[in-house]
Amino acid sequence: HHRYYKAGETPFNEALAETVAREGTRRWLRKKGDPIEQKKYELRLQRRTKIRQAIQTTIDNLKTLYAQDLPIATKREHKEKLFSELNANIRQLYRGWSQNPQHFLSTPLNNARLNAFSTYEALVPDIQEQLKKHDGDLNSFFHEIEKR
Repeated sequence: HHRYYKAGETPFNEALAETVAREGTRRWLRKKGDPIEQKKYELRLQRRTKIRQAIQTTIDNLKTLYAQDLPIATKREHKEKLFSELNANIRQLYRGWSQNPQHFLSTPLNNARLNAFSTYEALVPDIQEQLKKHDGDLNSFFHEIEKR
């Protein structure tokens, strides 16, 4: 948020900050010269992408559910089922990983938590692609961003 911030564009601002943080971490790990840590970091990001995709699928399914003409009780029942499925999906994704999903699953899943997560993550892939188009040149990348 130090170099670029646009009022009223929270999802973009947060995704930009996350993208720059990831690029900074990658550069620091490369400079440190530790390929094992680099691989661990990239694996962590790949796993986070899978979790983000599972969450986005649930968000999409919830939007479809809410748009249906169903009784409130039926919608709540289906919503709880979707949250239960997401919880199980995240636990399944964490199997075999050295991390524990408890940090994310320690409190019940709800719309607000999913929306907060997607606010920070949803646009990251698109912004990372923009950075790749600039071959990682942050000055050129930010120059394009600032033209928005």
